[in-house]
Amino acid sequence: MSEDKAKPMGSGVFSIGAGVSFLVLFIGSYVFDLRKLDPYKLFQVWLLFAASILTIWGIVRVAKVRKAETRRWEVGQPTLNLVVGVIAATAAILAFVLQRGA
Repeated sequence: MSEDKAKPMGSGVFSIGAGVSFLVLFIGSYVFDLRKLDPYKLFQVWLLFAASILTIWGIVRVAKVRKAETRRWEVGQPTLNLVVGVIAATAAILAFVLQRGA
């Protein structure tokens, strides 16, 4: 059902980075009282992170396609999954920020 094709190393590196980041946040939650974080600052950091990930993802994809002989303009499922996930997380964080601000 699924094709056996080479997986990009960047996905593994990104996954390791995300995993280490979550471990640091987990350990930090024991050291710092995360309830004292400013929700709006958290939202701003998230927006910067999300924008960086989406921009880098897009640049890498475009660079790969430029090297290929054929250019396909459809949007792939992995890209849709990433963008929908980022939008969902952004909406959840924004809802939290707005609720805390009320």
